[in-house]
Amino acid sequence: MSRAKMPMADPEQIRAAVQAIEADLNAGRIGPDEAHRRILACGRAVTSRDLWKASAGRAGSPRRSDWADIRRTVIGLVGLLVMVALGIWLVTWLLAQAPTG
Repeated sequence: MSRAKMPMADPEQIRAAVQAIEADLNAGRIGPDEAHRRILACGRAVTSRDLWKASAGRAGSPRRSDWADIRRTVIGLVGLLVMVALGIWLVTWLLAQAPTG
């Protein structure tokens, strides 16, 4: 399975997120506890989506970078379930056709 290349959060994005959080703190839109928690979370953010979640949508990207892997996994699982269902149906049909005696 190939791993999708995840866009990393660069320091400029993190600084922009922290500045936006501090601006909201100074404007009184968020409290100091929430601002502190979000600033620490922004510092721990690795991907652009992590930064978006940590900053409550102030910076980063809401798009998942591993969407292609998720889609491939779901399609594979659905295919596996279809094959299992066909196998069960085939075995049931063959057993019903077998002579009894």
